[in-house]
Amino acid sequence: MEAYLYRSRIRQSQCWLSVVAPGSWLATPRAACRALALLLALDAEGIRGTGDGVALDLRADPGNVLKALCRIADAPPPDPLILAQRIGNKIQNKFDHLLDDDLLAVDAAAARLETAALPGIARSLVQALSGSPGSGAALHPD
Repeated sequence: MEAYLYRSRIRQSQCWLSVVAPGSWLATPRAACRALALLLALDAEGIRGTGDGVALDLRADPGNVLKALCRIADAPPPDPLILAQRIGNKIQNKFDHLLDDDLLAVDAAAARLETAALPGIARSLVQALSGSPGSGAALHPD
């Protein structure tokens, strides 16, 4: 019941965040292109995680996640091409293996990354994690 109410309150934030276990967070942005962009932006901030569709599993201390989200929220949207360079396997289509890494990064940035919304998503998550009024309950990994 509490999780449902919490999720209902921050639904407008375009992202849900749940604590799965101590040091393990599950973030679910509404669109996969936003999820990948958020995962890569957090990776650039030193927060490691994995993604599966719209779900991100972040393995980090809550304080470090909050600091990284604050930096993302306070910065302009990141360059999708710079984030795309962080993707390990950029090959998605049949003939992608014929392209060099730079061209694959351009394709990934255009087709798979939506970065314009990242500062807003990060701000919403910071508010939720901080327990700001109107954002739902604060999250604690205990």
